[in-house]
Amino acid sequence: MAAETQPVRGMRDFLPEQQIFREQAIEKIKRVFEKYGFMPMQTPALENSYTLGKKYGEEEKLIFRMKFGDEELGLKYDQTVPTARVYAGNPQLGKPFKRYVIDRAWRGERPQAGRLREFLQCDVDTLGTKSVMADAEIIACLDEAIKVLGVKKVTWRINTRKLVSNFLKSCGVADVKQQFAMRAMDKIDKIGPDAATKEMIEKGVGETAAGTCMALLKTKGDLSKIKKSILIEPAVEKELDELIKYLKKFGVKNFTFDASLVRGLDYYTGTIFEAFSPEIKGSIAGGGRYDHLVELFSKVEIPATGGSVGLDRILEFLATKRMKTLVKVFVIPIAGVNAIPVVQQLRKAGINADLDLMERGVGKNLEFTSKQEIPFAILLGPEELKKKKVKLRDMKTGKEQLLTIKQAIDKLNKIF
Repeated sequence: MAAETQPVRGMRDFLPEQQIFREQAIEKIKRVFEKYGFMPMQTPALENSYTLGKKYGEEEKLIFRMKFGDEELGLKYDQTVPTARVYAGNPQLGKPFKRYVIDRAWRGERPQAGRLREFLQCDVDTLGTKSVMADAEIIACLDEAIKVLGVKKVTWRINTRKLVSNFLKSCGVADVKQQFAMRAMDKIDKIGPDAATKEMIEKGVGETAAGTCMALLKTKGDLSKIKKSILIEPAVEKELDELIKYLKKFGVKNFTFDASLVRGLDYYTGTIFEAFSPEIKGSIAGGGRYDHLVELFSKVEIPATGGSVGLDRILEFLATKRMKTLVKVFVIPIAGVNAIPVVQQLRKAGINADLDLMERGVGKNLEFTSKQEIPFAILLGPEELKKKKVKLRDMKTGKEQLLTIKQAIDKLNKIF
């Protein structure tokens, strides 16, 4: 296929069959988000460069930047930083402020499986409260959103940046080097432990400290095991115990603590989490607490927490369940009969209907209806017209019924 007909690398076109599937999934997620009390919000695709700058740490190099006259702009890297900007500028939103954003984000990735330059984030955030109850509620909400899409086997890996800090101290990593160590730890799944260790050493973490860090990262699972390996500050331990308590109260039981979970963005300050399924490669949701991000815009400390569902990865897994069309009935005129009044009656009754615009024969129209996976066809010829009836055909069984248009509409409404 000619290059000029292809989208930019790492970005995709969505044909109707794919877009229908995506929009159905988005609607399901919206219903869950709204059930949990989150309100819709939207921010622009473009942000000023200074808004995006120095918020993501090492990941900042992946921001798409552009210049328009004297303006220096960038495509938004996620939904969190724009939300922090909006909240800082709108104090009337109150506390807590619970919002969701379902929108695209852009990253200058090297395109490969599971990593795109343009992708959809289904994001929920709660701003204005320090309570770990809000963290647990976010996880519960995202867990339900994932499951409502059809992914039943989900496990949450949970940690806190405060525990990571305790962990790094116990490994002998100096405070000023902790961020470098965290960034390297976050890459372990991508580059392996040896490369991550090498990166730590190159960043000045220290060979002994890096080695100890890698050894302790193998400690996973029950929090009691982690407590035996890492000296945890009492306040951090209390916070973790509260998080566990609230997760259970929200009905989330499918979680495990993982000392190796770091998440790479610099703005995380507390609870961090990621969701995985054995059926899907890579994480399918993630997020965490970011208590100082809004402060960068408002100069006032405003705690916040949030997370997002990685819809693109989930939809790749669920691709076999795609629907080709939203049309429920295809009206086929026979021998030049005017079928427009019938199709309009169906539409007025709230039934998605389409009709032949190509002047094809009955056989070709039935073949088209079948290929498009439209569940019903209505055949309307001179004989049906004389009797003031239509022939309703179930495309799955091939069964046909001669009905009045009202009877056909009543039958279809009961089905759909």
